[in-house]
Amino acid sequence: VGCDVSTELVEPSGFVEEEEQGRLLRMISDQQRDVAALCIMGSMPPGCPKDLYARIYKEACSSTTLCLIDSVVGLDHLLETIACRTMNNGKRTILKVNASELCRLANVAKAATEAGGIHPDELVNAVQAFCNTFGASARQALCGLAVTDGSHPAHYVTFEAETFDVVQVPVPNLSREGMLYPIGAGDAVAAGTLAAWRCLNQLTDEKVLSEPISQEISKREQLAKSILTVTESRRIAVAFAFGLTCGSASCLEEQNSVLQEATVLELFREMGPLILLSSLPFS
Repeated sequence: VGCDVSTELVEPSGFVEEEEQGRLLRMISDQQRDVAALCIMGSMPPGCPKDLYARIYKEACSSTTLCLIDSVVGLDHLLETIACRTMNNGKRTILKVNASELCRLANVAKAATEAGGIHPDELVNAVQAFCNTFGASARQALCGLAVTDGSHPAHYVTFEAETFDVVQVPVPNLSREGMLYPIGAGDAVAAGTLAAWRCLNQLTDEKVLSEPISQEISKREQLAKSILTVTESRRIAVAFAFGLTCGSASCLEEQNSVLQEATVLELFREMGPLILLSSLPFS
């Protein structure tokens, strides 16, 4: 507890029995259809093996499923499973992490504190080290990394054939908004990003195009063509920008992960442009 910080008290999860895990996997398998989009979020409760998220992905998803990972639990198993599923079919998965998590995963020192912003050079080093740590499966499975950094600018890092682009994504300025409620904002970012990505893959649907938010997302995607020429990379970067506005809107509501559509639309319209910081070869 302290000044300008939030403290979250989390009750321990109950133990999940092996039979319960099996029942969950059977329920997913019995759907007899592939899911259009999947968000994998959070820690794993006691009793669950580290590869459970990978097994859920295997049962639920096809090579066309859009997937956002917002968890580091069993990440190696998950990336290997996704890489095998998407081989020769195109990548459809992104990993959302905060800057400090990325540095820990990559075993790279971060000069600033948890709340401090990451320096671009630190980010580049962390991305290179992440790819070296997780091997070929990371680049085979992931379209890129959506890296949040609190109130500092976020970054989307694309994983192309032999290079990675670092795109700075602005974050709405909430410094004049008074009391903020950041707990649950990360979940709103993940959900908003995946929803916008799905929207950009459905723009031939007249019902989708009739929605004001869909129209704004489509406009922003058109504006981003000048800095990102690869369609899927551009769509994801814009979707991430939208997700960040959802997270910011959530901070204005006392209830966790709750947001107002009008607030999201206002913040998204006010958001600055995406900025291409660098395009570098993988080491």
